[in-house]
Amino acid sequence: MSKLNVAPQGLYDPGQEHDSCGVGFVVDIKGRRSHRLVEQALEVVINLLHRGACGCETNTGDG
Repeated sequence: MSKLNVAPQGLYDPGQEHDSCGVGFVVDIKGRRSHRLVEQALEVVINLLHRGACGCETNTGDG
């Protein structure tokens, strides 16, 4: 993990930066519920299958 010399900007805080490859987050900023959010979340999961966090191998874990 490397430290970035970047100033906070808007909601971004570089102090919270860390390696987290394989993370997906889907939200409606106004808090509305919709089937589209579920579809987008499932798309994230499908796109992350290559990360190996699917329990496909009995002798390895996802972290």
